[in-house]
Amino acid sequence: MLVDLGRNDIGRVSEPGTVEVSDLILMDIRLPGGIDGLEATRRIKALPQLAHIPILAMTASVRPEDMQRALGEGCSGFVRKPIDIDELPKQVAEHIARASSAE
Repeated sequence: MLVDLGRNDIGRVSEPGTVEVSDLILMDIRLPGGIDGLEATRRIKALPQLAHIPILAMTASVRPEDMQRALGEGCSGFVRKPIDIDELPKQVAEHIARASSAE
C-alpha cells in the first residue's frame, strides 16, 4: 500500500478507519510543504496505533550526524539516495522481520 500524506494529513491518521496500517514506512526526510520527514516521524510515532511501525529514513545526505539524528527521532533505519534497488528489498524485509519479532 502506498500512502502519500501531506503536512495537513498526518493528524488524520489518528482517526479510526482513515488509514490501513502498513508493515513499514519509507519516509523522505525532505518533504515539501512545511514539515520535514523527521517531524512527520515524530507525529507518527506519537500515535499509539502507528508507533510500532518501523520507519526507514530516506535521504541523499551521507553525513553520520544526519543518520544519528534520524535514528534519534524514531526512525528504525536509514536508506541513502540514490536508492540501491538490490539492497532496498533486503533492508525492508530485515526491518519488517525485526518489528514482527518484537510484537
